[in-house]
Amino acid sequence: MRKLTRTTLPVEVKQALEDAKSRSLPWDDFDKHQERRCLREMQSGMCAYCERELDSSDARTRIDHFVPQSSPLGVSRIFDWTNHYLSCDCLETCDSHKANDIKEIVNPDTDDPSKFFTYVGTGAICVAAGLSVKDTQKAQDTIDVLNLGCPSLNSSRVIVFNRMRKYLGESMLRTVIKYHIVEFHTFCEFMLSLK
Repeated sequence: MRKLTRTTLPVEVKQALEDAKSRSLPWDDFDKHQERRCLREMQSGMCAYCERELDSSDARTRIDHFVPQSSPLGVSRIFDWTNHYLSCDCLETCDSHKANDIKEIVNPDTDDPSKFFTYVGTGAICVAAGLSVKDTQKAQDTIDVLNLGCPSLNSSRVIVFNRMRKYLGESMLRTVIKYHIVEFHTFCEFMLSLK
């Protein structure tokens, strides 16, 4: 998970969300196409949680309500732009795994995920050392709720890093990581920091 900067919505998208809220439109009936485009751009085409590259057709993505729609606080935030992230549609991780869990987890645009997590060379994400008891719990809950430590995700991180290092070379990979967001960006940064 990497730090995101919440962008300002185009007027027409902001108006569509406000209109849907004022009409009490069911979320499933809301046309999400424009908001997906805005979220994709804000997230550099990566899942807000696991950093997988998102499907370009949006067929395998979903808009996650950070505060779940089913929670008492989430009911009023269904059409709240600041409560939305674009997530991959992997059945074992991210929003699909999170579902309606209401534990406090790291928020990619209000928290700095780099303070909460680190990695090991196997691709596994870990709770960073030196956190308060509360932040340690928040980091562990994030890993658990989003299933960011699942074996398939761990191995994907390593595969992507090794593939990029092989085809780009380490020097070029450092440059790409410095100036561009790539799949599993924070893991790639971690691996390069070990050299």
